[in-house]
Parts: sequence; C-alpha cells; structure tokens
Amino acid sequence: MEKTKIVAKINEMCKKYDRKDYPGIAVGVVENGEIIFNKGYGEANLDYNIPIDENTVFHACSMTKQFTAAYIALLVEEGKLSLDQDVSSILQQFKNCGGEVTIYNLLYMTNGIPDVYDTAYFVCGIREDEGITRDEFWRYAMACDWKFFKPGERCSYGNTGYFLLGQIVEAVTQMSLSQYANEHIFKPLGMNSTFIRDDRTKIIKNRAVGYSNYDYVHFNDSYKRYTSRNDELSINEENVEVGGAGQIWTTIKDLLSWNKNFYNNRLGTGSSELIKFITTSGVLNNGKECGYGCGLFVGEFHGNKIVHHGGWAGGYSAYYAQLPEKKSAVIILGNHTDFMYDIGFENGGLTKSILELLIGYENERDNTEEKQSDDININQIEFDLNLSGEYIDQESSCLWNITKKNDVYYVEDSLGNSTKIFYHGNSVFKSADKDKTYTVVKNNKQVIECIKLQDRGVSMFYPFHRKKIDDFKLKLYEGSYCCEKLNVSYNVKIDNGKLFISNDNLHNNALDLYYTLAIKDTFISDHNSHIGNCCITFSRDSNNEIASFSYRDDTQTLRENFIFEKVR
Repeated sequence: MEKTKIVAKINEMCKKYDRKDYPGIAVGVVENGEIIFNKGYGEANLDYNIPIDENTVFHACSMTKQFTAAYIALLVEEGKLSLDQDVSSILQQFKNCGGEVTIYNLLYMTNGIPDVYDTAYFVCGIREDEGITRDEFWRYAMACDWKFFKPGERCSYGNTGYFLLGQIVEAVTQMSLSQYANEHIFKPLGMNSTFIRDDRTKIIKNRAVGYSNYDYVHFNDSYKRYTSRNDELSINEENVEVGGAGQIWTTIKDLLSWNKNFYNNRLGTGSSELIKFITTSGVLNNGKECGYGCGLFVGEFHGNKIVHHGGWAGGYSAYYAQLPEKKSAVIILGNHTDFMYDIGFENGGLTKSILELLIGYENERDNTEEKQSDDININQIEFDLNLSGEYIDQESSCLWNITKKNDVYYVEDSLGNSTKIFYHGNSVFKSADKDKTYTVVKNNKQVIECIKLQDRGVSMFYPFHRKKIDDFKLKLYEGSYCCEKLNVSYNVKIDNGKLFISNDNLHNNALDLYYTLAIKDTFISDHNSHIGNCCITFSRDSNNEIASFSYRDDTQTLRENFIFEKVR
C-alpha cells in the first residue's frame, strides 16, 4: 500500500482521540526503518487546553523495563556483571529473601518474587496517587521472604525484579540510575527530553498531565464530594520515586530515536549482539522459551517475529511494538489510565491494528475470537443452567463473580481480572486461549455443586451466599491488628451489620472496605468494580479467641503470608 494511504488510514484510526476536551495520545510509526507518522491527538493539559505533540512528555510506565534491561546488557558487555550472578552477592539486603535468584531470573521474569506493587496496593492499602519512596520499596520487597515458584521454573510478570535490577546498576556503577541512564543511553542517542524521575516534586517541562475517570480516583473516598459540573475526569499521577520497573519520562520523538538504535546499535561497543540479546526470549529450567526477553515480550505476529511491551500507571498508558525483521514499529503514549485497553496489542487495540496495516493484513483480520463467539452463541443454548453468581475456593478463599453478557460468561476474580469463557460442550468451558478449563459439576438434581478449574493445578469453586450474623458475634472480630513485617495496622469495627476494616494511616485507604461473612471466620468485601473483591480469614488461638487475620485470595503473590496480629 502506498505510504500516503497508510498515513491516511492511521490518521483515521486515531480520529476518536482528536478532541479538545479530553486527554489524548502521541503516535509514532516506523515502516522499513523510516518514520512515516509522528502526530499528537487530544489535550496534554485540560486546565490550559494545551494540545499533545511529538515533544509532549509522558510517563512511559512499564515500557521503562526495556531500558533497564539495556543498562544490564551494557554492564554484562563491559564484564562488570554476569547473568548467572546471585543477586544477593551484589545486594546484601536480599540475602534473607528465600533462596538463590540470579540476574538472569530477574531479567526474564523467572524469579518467583512477589510483586512489590501488589504488596503496596493490595496489602498495605496504598492509593495509586500516593507517593512510594525508595525506602518503602525496599521494605515491601524485603518483607516478601518467599517465592511463589522455584526460580527458573516458569515465567510470571512482575515489577520487583526490575526494581532490583535498577538497584544492581547503582551498586555496581556507584552512580544513580538516572545518571547512568543519561550518560550511557539518553545522551548517546540524542534523547534530550528523556529522564528517570526519582523525585516526585520535579518540574517537567512539556509534561502531559495524567488523568483517570473521576469515579476511579475517588472510588474509596470517605465522603461524597459535590461536583457541580458532573466531573468525569480527575488528575491522577503515580508518585513513585524509584526507577527500574517504571519512571522513565519521555516523548514520542525520543522513543523514535530509541527505536532506530535497534536497527543500527550505537550503544556500548556498537555490537549488534547487544540488540540480539535484548530481543531474544529467556529460557526456563526445562529448556523451553519463556516468552519474555529483556524488558520485552517476544512472540510471533502473523508469521513475523514481534517484540513488544505496554504499561499503565496512575494517569498514563504506553505501548511499544516492533517487527525486527521488517524494521517496523508502533509507539503510543497516552495520558489516561484507561487508554491501555484501547491502544494495547493483546486486546486487539490501536497498536495491533496499525501493525496489521503495515504488513498488509488489514483486509484479512483474524476473526477467530469473533467466529468463536458466534459459535458460542449457538452452543450456549445446549447448556441450560445459569452460571451467574459468586463462587469460592474454600482452600485459598479465592472468590469468583461470574456474569453473563450477550450469552457469553465472564469470570471475574478477587483482584478484578476478567476472563471470557466459551462453551465447548459436556459442561466444559474454556478461556479464549484455552489455557484454563472450567468444568461444571452437577448433582443428580441438575444443580451446580461446583466448578472445577484446571490451570497449572486443580481448584474447586463452590457456590456461596453471603451470610448475615448479628452484631454480638461480629464484636468478636473487632480490634486493632498489626503486621510487624510491614509496619502496617488495620482497625476492625462493626458498621451497619458488617465489618469495616480500615488502615490506621488515613492516606492509605485503598482497602478500607466493608465485609460480610462467607464461611467460618472468612469474610468477603462488598464488590467494588475498581479492585474486585477482597477476602480475609481470621485465625483463632488455643483458647478459640480471634488472634489475627490475613488476606487469602491471591495465589500469585501468597499475600496470605502477611499476618496481621490482634493487638487490642
């Protein structure tokens, strides 16, 4: 297709972002090594109606990880690091964190370390727009002295590993991460507007203000505000002060320079091996590729190799995708949290659509899921029971909320993750990627007894109904609870026939929620569309008195290991 037609189609795809009253995006497109598109849409600042352009500065969110991996690659090239080096040999703080983890494990997400953000947000109750300092990052990371799988056994995406890689760079070079990045990557590539923000008070020229939906920012406010203009948006900026996993701030113009370096490396010794290293998948203990390279997912896209990575954080969204063999790439930066659902690659968003256009695939779109959905609409009739409702795994206390939309079921877990499931006959449903199998078990009266989930292991989810108990019994749970590992305290009290659990630190109120009884000593929070459901289980001492509680519903991080002891 002619370049002018491609440009016109890209412009048409981005048209919905071209508004004077809403946040927007900056888009850069490269075809065969040549920049063919570089344009901004929407507003960088709604207070002053400043439009987005190629020089607008955004938070790159988790796109930062590919840069962190590049720092490590440069140090390996210099002989200052080895990939099989034990992390604790460099970071002494890491010695008591549950077994050997290598730099290789950190790079390729095969480390099994719980995500520091999960600890901060889903245990400590820190709000997205609150600041997290370097010391707090260390406290939360080091408090998790366990692994949820043996290093190298599998790949699981998280942020802690790349935070630690940033700390390794500082320890080895005796320079701040921001200084090392500036001297070894940003300056050599002419990325003059790019930097690592390690100070939340920093003035950022040409910054795009970050926005989220109003109800997202204020979902857990202790009182309802009066909004005379029916506000739909709020300013929302993550105030983290440590790099590695995020906190690179940059422009589309600078990222196009970064992309160019993949085709002709000018970093380190200038070797093409550096680029090959960054864009090659890691390998698991069993010899299979893990699908994650150095800060980039590695896969296939319509017969072409693809490396890509997205990210989102308070008020911002970002995506980068490259087809190395075709020297083609799409880069998108946005200043609204929810744009991630529109611009992404996995969700069939803007990045994917533009890439398909570049390779001439726009008229042969993969309609597999749509066809599958059509088949489901027909086959769904064969399944005559209604799955809708709440289910609980009594072993882990993980909760599901199953809903039905347009004859298709969605399984939402405790943390708000939603999975579309398709009927395959014989009471069996499967996820779109077929990685998860859901088997409906019925009794002889054709009533659902449970749903068996097969995903790495087997879990049984049983229907349950929230139970009401009187205030006298609820008073047994009242009191103050503290986790010494995290230095975090929660208060439990009765409010309108429910338990209300709130953080002692009024700023960290993301988990200040109401709970109702599910099964003995286990309570489920009222459903919240922004964070899903939380589940806690109280434990009793030898005298059968309430002694502690823990969060029980996240098998990915084992946050139940954080015990909140009753202190009064």
